[in-house]
Amino acid sequence: MSSPLEVVSRDNLTRNIKTSPQRKKTYKFLVFAWIMLVGMGIAGAYQYTNYLKDKLTADLAQQNHYQLQQIQSDYQHSWIICKQTSINKCWI
Repeated sequence: MSSPLEVVSRDNLTRNIKTSPQRKKTYKFLVFAWIMLVGMGIAGAYQYTNYLKDKLTADLAQQNHYQLQQIQSDYQHSWIICKQTSINKCWI
């Protein structure tokens, strides 16, 4: 059970190898790609919320226009009925 011990110098250990320039470029690329993805996600969310806001505004404007037309139509109809019945005290 005895085995010869080898003396390993610190220069041969893989843990002490300095980072190569290729690895540094890879890290920089990954960080840059991550930042770009996060930025594109934020920009996409901003664009989508603006789209939804514009769509909601247009829908509300259309509903408002329709409701105002209905109110105007009801008012004119009521006024015509009031004039035809010759009631002096119209509720409108």
